[in-house]
Amino acid sequence: MIKPFKTKRAGIDPLLAREWNRLAKEVERLSKFSVAPPLSMVDMGNSVMLTIDPAAKGFFLGELVDDGPGAPGNYTDQRYWVKEQKITNTGEADTTDLTYDDEDRNDALWVTATNLAEVLSETHFLPDNDDFQVVVFRTWDQTPIARYYFYSLGDVELGVTDAHDMSPTPEGTETADTGTWARDNQPANKDGVDIKVHTRSVYNDAGNEILYGFYRECTFDATGRLSALSVETRYTIDTAGACP
Repeated sequence: MIKPFKTKRAGIDPLLAREWNRLAKEVERLSKFSVAPPLSMVDMGNSVMLTIDPAAKGFFLGELVDDGPGAPGNYTDQRYWVKEQKITNTGEADTTDLTYDDEDRNDALWVTATNLAEVLSETHFLPDNDDFQVVVFRTWDQTPIARYYFYSLGDVELGVTDAHDMSPTPEGTETADTGTWARDNQPANKDGVDIKVHTRSVYNDAGNEILYGFYRECTFDATGRLSALSVETRYTIDTAGACP
């Protein structure tokens, strides 16, 4: 403790005494300084550093896994189990590829996170336990309880196994097809949609005088992303005949 001057003494500048007393009060105030989580004070020897609890960050690097703490099982919709990761690079140039591993803090996060890219389709296309990393953000609901989310379209095959076929033959009936498709209202047991798209028409009066059409078959996954595109298929629109 710094002891304040209680009285003015001979030979001491009164202004200096006042400054000393102010300093003493300030030091006393700082000695009682404390912080609450997620902040903490770390004694650095010659100084004290304020830090934020790593578990309280607003986002973290996570890896998708197929199980949660206590083995509750995997999800089948837009929710994923995510384990917090730590960067393991040490003393390397910042151009070096990142390396990472499971975070080993006692309070490392292992949480349910929602992929916003799959909310409408309620799909689960991203790979689990296949070294697939995402940046996970944290928010709070009205309780408040922490909730986690990320947005990833992935870089893997889109997983279309049985698309809903909406491709009547191009030379079909004269009645318009009334079928529809929507990401949030898909036919049962289907995971996408197939359609045929007319790409061009050709007629060559120096050739066989047949009007041809061409189409490609387009396959979209359950989120509405183009998954496959076929080669062109030629079909006959009309054949020239003799004039009466």
